[in-house]
Amino acid sequence: MSATHSYAQPLTKKPTRHLRYALRREAGRLCGGRTASCGHKVHGAGAVIREGKNGAYVAGVTTCGSIWACPVCAGKIAEARRQEVEHVLDGHATTGGHQFMVSFTMSHAATDLCSTLKTRVMGAWKRVLQDKRVRALKIAFNIHWLRNLEVTLGRNGWHPHIHAIFCTRALSDLEASQLHRCLRSAWIRAVEVASLAKWPSYRDAVRHAVDFQRAYKASQAGNYVAKWGVDSEIARAVTKVSKKGGRTPWSLLLDSANGDKGAGYRFREYAAAFKGARHIAYSRDFRSKFIVDCPELTDEQIAAQKLPFNGDTVHLIVPRPIWKDLTRRGLVATLLDATEARGTQGAVDFLRANDAGWDFTGMPSAPL
Repeated sequence: MSATHSYAQPLTKKPTRHLRYALRREAGRLCGGRTASCGHKVHGAGAVIREGKNGAYVAGVTTCGSIWACPVCAGKIAEARRQEVEHVLDGHATTGGHQFMVSFTMSHAATDLCSTLKTRVMGAWKRVLQDKRVRALKIAFNIHWLRNLEVTLGRNGWHPHIHAIFCTRALSDLEASQLHRCLRSAWIRAVEVASLAKWPSYRDAVRHAVDFQRAYKASQAGNYVAKWGVDSEIARAVTKVSKKGGRTPWSLLLDSANGDKGAGYRFREYAAAFKGARHIAYSRDFRSKFIVDCPELTDEQIAAQKLPFNGDTVHLIVPRPIWKDLTRRGLVATLLDATEARGTQGAVDFLRANDAGWDFTGMPSAPL
């Protein structure tokens, strides 16, 4: 890979790590700011190459903490959120309550801006939670919720939508049906207020606005709301689009990396629209009910968090000038591969083979 971000071959069949690192460079080129410096800026003496039970990784470098724009930070953040959601839902399941998977969608046009639709869908969600009938059922059914925010791009433009889990006491079939009808009618009204327009038809709204189904296992519910496993999404992006014909943000980023300027423009629009938005959120006190003495971290804190190394091996510390050249040439993922294959010697041999006039004098932890 060259410093100009042109690719000799399309990014289609490389290992996921290589995709994540290459796509981070593309995201940095498109978005600039902290994403452009993610993984590049070194703290201290140099970038630290470590290896733990999950493989080799880099420490001692800056992170952008964007789950929306950076596939490397997003992988770390999404995994932390997945474990958190799994713990909360497992805890709720032990109480004997029920869990319902609910998706909320809204009508949109190809001319609608991504930022406009994101604002509308989040505004509609807030109105649902404030609806008097929903609030009455919240008390009657002991409802807690958690939700995520997603977006795809299809033939009809941007499609932001919400996947939520409503956790309740044990409900009868009649009560579950009552909850479904209440959420559906509240969402339809909320979307009409947020969009300043009615659905094309009420029948269309009833059919497509809200999908409601019971989760029979906590793991099923967890996968539904915390399913944005970045590695799997990127792997899917190289071979397919979403189920309904839309492209995910990672698909857009991949297409941009392969020369599609329109996809790059769309990714930049999306990243700006979703910057700062919460990917996963909980109802009040729901998380703390099952996760005690562990405050919820922001995405930035998770991405920058110093891992409990627990005896992880330090293979070498790469000084700033060498690290700068490695990142510029897109060689970091391959360096990690070499480290996993042959340890410190593999990393050292890789650096020697790719010597670009570096001064190895005094390299910490790995005398060359």
